[in-house]
Amino acid sequence: MGLATGALPAFPWDTLAPFAAIAREHPRGIVDLSVGTPVDPTPVVVRDALIAASDAVIVAAPTAHHHEIGLAVLRAGRHLFVEKPIAATLEQADEMIAEAAARRLVLQVGHIERYSAAIVALREAMGDFAPRSLDATRVAPLRPRSLDISVVLDLMIHDIDLVLSLAAKSALAWQIFAGSLAA
Repeated sequence: MGLATGALPAFPWDTLAPFAAIAREHPRGIVDLSVGTPVDPTPVVVRDALIAASDAVIVAAPTAHHHEIGLAVLRAGRHLFVEKPIAATLEQADEMIAEAAARRLVLQVGHIERYSAAIVALREAMGDFAPRSLDATRVAPLRPRSLDISVVLDLMIHDIDLVLSLAAKSALAWQIFAGSLAA
């Protein structure tokens, strides 16, 4: 079981406004150019063609591929939103951060779940309501799609992020407990 506590950081959501405006200008909003499934490799020639045809790219692949794909995106001069975690190792993450900084590109590591219709609707329904406590229980069968990463970084991190994003304005501190259920 792990425990983490600390003060909540603020996030400057207004910095994303220009990118939202660009997406709204497209007749159908953001264009999904994804290919395959999380277990189907995308040929490099196809990957590079999709990157070249894009202004910005979302990488939501297995963690083991974030570094390779992310560097290809950044080296092509494209802004990058990479699903958590940024990379498999700290060294890979540092290299991606340095590449984005050197090219003055946006590199955002995020949680796509924040933008799901359900969470957007929940956030709107909450209005100014400030929760005092939130609890999340995730129960699901083992899915072999991401055995390269711990269940905390693969799944629980979404719950942690959602709790923090929904309660960040009202929380003074936070606690997170992780554990396993006996089979």
